[in-house]
Amino acid sequence: MDTIIIAIIAGTGLVFTILKIFPIKKALHYDYVFDIFFTIIMPMLFMGSYNGMVLAIISGLTVSVELFFLKMIIGTEPLRKVEG
Repeated sequence: MDTIIIAIIAGTGLVFTILKIFPIKKALHYDYVFDIFFTIIMPMLFMGSYNGMVLAIISGLTVSVELFFLKMIIGTEPLRKVEG
């Protein structure tokens, strides 16, 4: 049970970090990039134990679900090329 709570907190923290670094609508337009990145990076960070791999899987799932629902609620906006 503790592992699930820690994984949800880790996933939510990663989503908050993404949204603080990038503009929300533009980050949500490219949510698949963050999904792929965290799917690769999270297991590498927590490799070495069964508990760590479960934490990586659940936190990756949490990131995907949160980004999906935020994308539905807020909407997206693609990056634009600046002429100049």
